[in-house]
Amino acid sequence: MAIGKNKTFQKNDHREINKKLKFFHFSENVGSSLPIWLPNGELVKHLIKQYLKKLETEYNFNFVTTPVLGKIEMYKTSGHLEHYQEYMFPAIKVNEQKLMLRPMACPHHCKVFCHQNYSYQDLPVRMSENVLLFRYEKSGAIHGLERVRQMELKDAHIFLPKNKSIIKKEITNCFFMIKTALRKLGLKIDKIYLSLHDSENMKKYYHDINLWKKTENILEEVLTELKVTFEKVKGEAAFYGPKIDFQVNTVLQHDVTISTIQLDFLLGEKFKLKYRTKKQNKGEIFATPIVVHLGTIGTYERLLSLLLEQKNGWLPFWLSPAQIMIFSMNNDETTKKYAQKVFEFLKSHDLRVEMMDVNKKISENIKLAWERKVPVHIFLGKQETESKTITYIHHNHPQTKHNKDIFQLIDQCQKWMNNIESEKNKKQK
Repeated sequence: MAIGKNKTFQKNDHREINKKLKFFHFSENVGSSLPIWLPNGELVKHLIKQYLKKLETEYNFNFVTTPVLGKIEMYKTSGHLEHYQEYMFPAIKVNEQKLMLRPMACPHHCKVFCHQNYSYQDLPVRMSENVLLFRYEKSGAIHGLERVRQMELKDAHIFLPKNKSIIKKEITNCFFMIKTALRKLGLKIDKIYLSLHDSENMKKYYHDINLWKKTENILEEVLTELKVTFEKVKGEAAFYGPKIDFQVNTVLQHDVTISTIQLDFLLGEKFKLKYRTKKQNKGEIFATPIVVHLGTIGTYERLLSLLLEQKNGWLPFWLSPAQIMIFSMNNDETTKKYAQKVFEFLKSHDLRVEMMDVNKKISENIKLAWERKVPVHIFLGKQETESKTITYIHHNHPQTKHNKDIFQLIDQCQKWMNNIESEKNKKQK
């Protein structure tokens, strides 16, 4: 049976799940494969951004904002025009300038580095940005949010001295950052690739075999020391260096990359990046940094497509657009007033709570809450109103009813919100 005809795949396809959740939309009048984020999807994106900013702050990243356009000369310098042009939109001519929508943000971040006068004491320099990128994917390759022509990438670059121990330490930190973020999101990784160059097809890569061996060995050493199971994949390196790729197999059997760590000894040389060294009295005044490219969760588009498919739309509690739905089990005014008080109290504790639609039957409201993947349902009737308690279920165990006071539910919600401890903290203990 063809994959496209398989009902299981159709049911778990993120495009099908989205019909009920209303996270995103595509319009031919806007343009093919240009996603429109609806309120629920935008809220989820915002929550992920907040979490990642907190995580990156723990690892001493600074945050920048750079333009979506760049002069064509910049992409010639970086090598993207030579190696990536088929995926770039045509140049836009403005007066005497030729500008291009960026497919990557690394050239822009190199320009940020150039603007500062760094010394060896400042390195590593870590910068991060939520960047809008534009890639002209072929019509046969685009697929829902998994592969689009405009995307938002959580993109970070780390500028380091050419010191093997420092490089290995930074790559290890990047690995733990990715692992922490993916655990918090509840995303399952199927395999890890060590993506290498192909010595038989050097047209794709820079021509320095010794440098390729050096950079590939560094990544392999890190993975080996971390006791990580990985697979070497020849020919999947970026044109500027090898990478560690975290892979997910989708419901349509696409093997896609979600997170990545890339080691780049080339970009600093191309942009003539310099920092002041420690050995100034010996004549070595400046040195060129190397660059680590870090994609902690990849693009928000692909991330959401994978989350929806793996969890069949049931996002972690902290990410659910609506976390709690309150149902009044009778039309008694006392119960309705109590339900309103419960609603307001939960809202005051920064929980995303909704009330059932009074114009619908309870059975219809419950069905709608399940379709919208609201994880917690509170049921309030005469007994709860009189005892000032609540009865709730969680979607993971819908047959188990809990009768608690509201403070006990709030405590439980905090546990659901904060159930993942950072890998960095675990390592330090």
